Amino acid sequence: MSSSAVAKLAEYEGRLVGIALRGGQLIDECQLIALPLKRVRKFWLWTGAEDVFVSPDDVLDVWEVSPACG
Repeated sequence: MSSSAVAKLAEYEGRLVGIALRGGQLIDECQLIALPLKRVRKFWLWTGAEDVFVSPDDVLDVWEVSPACG
């Protein structure tokens, strides 16, 4: 994912997102804590059970997920 594509995801910080990764892995519902920075080049995600750090090079797509209604 290019730097300009990553920058466009700033509106998703703090929200629930889904992420498609290379190799077919999906993270269906996680919180996007922080975008990659110049010094730390990883997406910081919270899955509800653990922190996950993902390289922008491995991200194919990111979309906002609506919280489940209960």
